[in-house]
Amino acid sequence: MGIISSPLRIALALYSLYVLLGPSSITALVVLVICMPLQALCVKTSTALLKRALGYTDERAKYEKELLSGMDVVKCSTWEVWWGGWVLWWCCGVEGMMVVVMCTWW
Repeated sequence: MGIISSPLRIALALYSLYVLLGPSSITALVVLVICMPLQALCVKTSTALLKRALGYTDERAKYEKELLSGMDVVKCSTWEVWWGGWVLWWCCGVEGMMVVVMCTWW
């Protein structure tokens, strides 16, 4: 709801606990107060670790992209002659097949 309603709700809940449980509800208040700084510390630590992990992920993705583009270049230049001959064979028949054989021997 808002900044004003949250403390009001907590106070109302603590009062209801005090009415139901008596003085032992003070234990709940102490645990609540102790857990707040611990939760803040956990959130701060996890945020720092997440930023660090994202940095490693970015670096890994960059290397992976470079590797895949290099593979693509090698793949294209390797199949270039074969595909050219295949297209000629498909279009021209046997005469194109001779070109395939000649191109692969070069």
